[in-house]
Amino acid sequence: PGYRGTLNTEPGISRALALRSITMNTSWEVHQENMTGSIEKGKLADLIVLDRNFMKISEDDIPNIKVLFTMVGGKVVYDDGVSR
Repeated sequence: PGYRGTLNTEPGISRALALRSITMNTSWEVHQENMTGSIEKGKLADLIVLDRNFMKISEDDIPNIKVLFTMVGGKVVYDDGVSR
């Protein structure tokens, strides 16, 4: 289903750091931290809802995560139609 294995012999980053890297850190890099990167009042509502907790599942189960719901700018752009 998804990529399995390692890219090299270096240790990987933690899940918390991976999540922060693709959210808050990316927003900061493109000078958008006042509008995006975290869920806060006044920021754009760009988010996804997953079918399981990325932080708690086994490493082998990560490629099986499914997106249930996606919002961009506060508007629903994807809904699997099954979850709610």
